[in-house]
Amino acid sequence: MKDINLAQNICMIWIDRLNRIVSFREADGFESQTFSTPEECLAFAFEKCSDGYRVQ
Repeated sequence: MKDINLAQNICMIWIDRLNRIVSFREADGFESQTFSTPEECLAFAFEKCSDGYRVQ
C-alpha cells in the first residue's frame, strides 16, 4: 500500500533543452524530469521560464 502512495506523489515535467520548451505532458523528443513533490516540479518550471523557456 505504501508503494502505491509513493508512486502517486511523483511529479514529472518533460523538457526540450534544444528548443527551450517545458511540458507538463509527455512529448516526443523531450527528456523527463522527476520530482518528489508538486512544489518542486512547479519551482523547476518557473525557474526554466525565467531562463527563457516556453511552456507547452
